[in-house]
Amino acid sequence: MFCKTLNVWDPVIRSAIDTGILKPQPGQWVRCGENNEHAALWVGRNPDSGTIYIAHWQGSRKATLERYHSLKQCVAPQPRRRS
Repeated sequence: MFCKTLNVWDPVIRSAIDTGILKPQPGQWVRCGENNEHAALWVGRNPDSGTIYIAHWQGSRKATLERYHSLKQCVAPQPRRRS
């Protein structure tokens, strides 16, 4: 099924992401604003802070994918330590 690219700056979409109603998948194309001509790649969301991570357009698809993979390594969920 085709879904329109999510605009993560839309308050309704952002609220749905923050509450867990919408769960963009890593690597899913998203937009930051209605008039942004380039899509970006969803990396993830920190559930504790609410910070979202997106790989923005880097001038080419290849460079954008490289940025996505480097960000994905930085924000990958860390195993919780036992206390």
